[in-house]
Amino acid sequence: MSRLQELKDVLENIRSAWERHEKAAMVMQIGVKGSAYRLPGAKMMMATDGHMFGTISGGCLESDLYGWAEKAMETNTCVT
Repeated sequence: MSRLQELKDVLENIRSAWERHEKAAMVMQIGVKGSAYRLPGAKMMMATDGHMFGTISGGCLESDLYGWAEKAMETNTCVT
């Protein structure tokens, strides 16, 4: 999948979450040290109802990232 298509799909899932009256956050991988499942620029969506779309890792980071996404959704600010 192209990066542009990935972005479109993530944004579509964010729109869908908003239609369900949920908050949503876009998570983006901005750097990698060593080997990684995905490269910088990989994106995913996380919503307050627990729905996730896309992936940043092979599954090992998503639960930790959801905690950061929850903080961002609660405060309506970016978290880095």
